[in-house]
Amino acid sequence: MRVRSTRRGCGGFTLVEIMIGMSVLTAVGVAAYSMLLSSSILFAKNVSLNTSNTILRTALDRMYNDINQGYGMPKLINADGSSATTQLAAGITFDLYLGGPYVVTNPGTTGFPSSTQSISMKCYAADPITAQPVPLAYDVVVLDNGTTRPVVDTCTSATAGSVQTMTINLKSPLGNAVSWNSTTTKTAFLVHKKAYVVATVNGVGELRMYNNAEAGTDFSNAANYVVLTRELSGQTTNNENTPFSIVTQSGDVCTGCSNPFLKIGMRVEGQQFNQTLSTKQAQEFNTFLQLDTRLRPRN
Repeated sequence: MRVRSTRRGCGGFTLVEIMIGMSVLTAVGVAAYSMLLSSSILFAKNVSLNTSNTILRTALDRMYNDINQGYGMPKLINADGSSATTQLAAGITFDLYLGGPYVVTNPGTTGFPSSTQSISMKCYAADPITAQPVPLAYDVVVLDNGTTRPVVDTCTSATAGSVQTMTINLKSPLGNAVSWNSTTTKTAFLVHKKAYVVATVNGVGELRMYNNAEAGTDFSNAANYVVLTRELSGQTTNNENTPFSIVTQSGDVCTGCSNPFLKIGMRVEGQQFNQTLSTKQAQEFNTFLQLDTRLRPRN
């Protein structure tokens, strides 16, 4: 009896086929990884720039709201609060308008002597919407178009009918005599001195707001300021640590020019994803945002 043998083919891949498959799989994996890496870097860059924009816009909006209510143009100051002698400065100081006009009470026919340390003012108080604010400590009373600026220590207020009378004790004597005759009415405005300064700490710039610049003579004391952001560049390169200047409408830096504007040029860095980008194409994917603006007080 003849036995018929049957051969079955052995299934599998040859070595060449396996190597080709692994090469294709490796190429696809490398391409997928590169796309994932690029996507993560682009995402980090986008979030960082959005964060930078939000931080800077919030700080500028805060400054804009204050400066828009300013009484007169801001003055340039250094980081320590001293008056700046250059056209680019680390900070500004200005008078925030609070209220006025108030009618100043003349104590006699000759007005106030320079030794005066208490004054009285009146305003219309029948309508609470139009009533003027009562002065608080470290507010400033502006007399004679700003030539006399006494600082308020305490104030008492009394209302009789539609007239509110405020008796103000000053922190120091007037220093300047204020004279007028009985037929002239003297008015005053109430302001509060504020300041914004960019200070560099450990190579990073921080924007500080001094709510009470009249009293806060020590600009390095943390109790005298609030930090709005610690993400400014603050470098000496391109004058990034001195972002404030007084310019004309066309943008030219000026001193004593007519119709001046305050120019602010800040460079902010989004810190949230800096560690992610520091070793991954940090130069190609910049996390800095530069923003320039020009502001002008309303008054």
